[in-house]
Amino acid sequence: MAGAKDAAFHLWLRMPAPAEEADAVRRASGEAMERLRPWDTGAMLPGFLFDHDSDPERIRRAYAEPDHRRLAEPKAAHDPHNLFCINHNIPPVFDGA
Repeated sequence: MAGAKDAAFHLWLRMPAPAEEADAVRRASGEAMERLRPWDTGAMLPGFLFDHDSDPERIRRAYAEPDHRRLAEPKAAHDPHNLFCINHNIPPVFDGA
């Protein structure tokens, strides 16, 4: 997959709402994303990842494969036990992985 920078357009849905409307807002944004799915490249922008986007697959989609590997390789050397993981974590990659 190419990086997100190759996409023709970027979409960021931001729908702030009072706490009592949170479920309706999630539902509405999910419906909007579902309708736009035919045009979705599947890529993410790293700067648009938030706490709820910390799933490893979503983080991986934010980087082209060579970029993700370039970020993961030094982590294997300097943080092989993934101690620094309270972030949009990129796990360490070891040779052959």
